[in-house]
Amino acid sequence: RAGYDFKYWSLTEGGPAVPSNDPVTEDLTLHAVWQARTDTSYKVVYWLENAEDNGYTFEEIVYKIGTTDNPATPDPKTYTGFHFYEAENKTISGNGDTVVNAYYKRNVYTFKIERKHEKFYTWYDVSTTQLKYGQSTATQYNAAVATYPNYSWYVSRTSNTAYSEAPAMPNANLTVHGRYSGSTYQYTIGYYELG
Repeated sequence: RAGYDFKYWSLTEGGPAVPSNDPVTEDLTLHAVWQARTDTSYKVVYWLENAEDNGYTFEEIVYKIGTTDNPATPDPKTYTGFHFYEAENKTISGNGDTVVNAYYKRNVYTFKIERKHEKFYTWYDVSTTQLKYGQSTATQYNAAVATYPNYSWYVSRTSNTAYSEAPAMPNANLTVHGRYSGSTYQYTIGYYELG
C-alpha cells in the first residue's frame, strides 16, 4: 500500500494485533493494519500575481515530505511587494505525486498626482488611483502631462528631481507633484557610461 507500512493483522479494522502464537480453530477474517509513513513526498508550487493583469506567474517549487493522508501544507514565504492569498487544500497522497499551488497577490497602494497653483502655494489633487506594486502608472501620469503641458512633475513638493517618464508603482504609496514651469519646451535627456 503506497505511503503506508504494514504493522500487523487484526480481527477487526484498526483493532489490536492477533498474537502470532494464537491457535486457529475456525475460519477467520483478518484485517491488515497499516501505519502512515511520515516521509511521503509532495511539492508546493508558488505563484506571484502579475502587475498588469489578474493572472499569475510561476516563481518556484519547494519539495517537501509529510505524513500520508494528512494536510499538504505550504511553507510561508516572503516576497517583496506580495502577500499570501490562498493555497489549495489537499492531503498528501501515498504515491508521492501531490501538488499544492500557493498564490501570492501584489500589495496595493495609493498613487496620487497633485499640482501646485501657478502663483500660490496651494496644491490640488489631479487624480488618485489604487495600483498594485510594480504596476505602471503611465495611464494616470501621461493623462496629467497631457492636461497640464506647462508643468513638470517632481518626486516631492520641493525637490528639483523630476520624472522623465511614468514611474512603476513602488512597494509603498506614491505621490507625484506637479509644479508650473511656464514652458512647453521639449528637450532630450542623454545618458553616457563612464569607463
